[in-house]
Amino acid sequence: MVQRLASTKIVIVATLLTLLGGCAATNEQEYTACLTTFTAVGVGAGSAGGAGGAAMGGAAVGSLATYVLCQEPSADEVQSLEPPVLAATRQAPMQVLDSDGDGVDDGKDRCADTAAGTEVDEIGCPLPVVFDSRQLNFAYDSAVLPADAASVLATAVSFIDDNPDAKFLVTGHTDARGTEEYNRDLSLRRARAVRDALVAQGVPITKLQVRGEGESQPVATNETEAGRARNRRVEVSLQP
Repeated sequence: MVQRLASTKIVIVATLLTLLGGCAATNEQEYTACLTTFTAVGVGAGSAGGAGGAAMGGAAVGSLATYVLCQEPSADEVQSLEPPVLAATRQAPMQVLDSDGDGVDDGKDRCADTAAGTEVDEIGCPLPVVFDSRQLNFAYDSAVLPADAASVLATAVSFIDDNPDAKFLVTGHTDARGTEEYNRDLSLRRARAVRDALVAQGVPITKLQVRGEGESQPVATNETEAGRARNRRVEVSLQP
């Protein structure tokens, strides 16, 4: 008899532990279901003993188990149940390195030595210097630089000086008027004109590569003059 009762208790304890895994009471309905389950288990424990008093005692045990097991554990209890590795991870978060202080961590930064204060894109590389027709206003259908080009391009010279080990792309763009082939040629000629002006200001020509994209990369609508003015531009950017 004693052996049978001991076996029954083992089964009940195992059942309680099994139910514990699915009895996180997060609202009133779940708590009530949990209460009913554990009280029934407690009655079953008493019934297995074959006596009414034992059944009542089993119900009490089930209710006590409900109170203990159906409560949401405290933060200290949760931490005490965590595996050592998980607890260590929670206490010691991974350090993010950003060697050049540009806001992009070293694991994603493709330009890890950016000069302090430089605006960068999502991969940590300096944003291109853009001269659209509001700053660098070429004559219509012309690649001749305006008279104030040297002062306008001083921004690009500083950008290049701030990145002494880099090479650069000088890329021309047009609006959508005219044919694609003509616009590609016009954008290339304007990019070459900007390159030559930069070289005249002391930038080594070996650091500069030119490219003409024509109308293929608009940044604004071509349906308005304001949009077309933005699309007619030359950009100086780091080579990828």
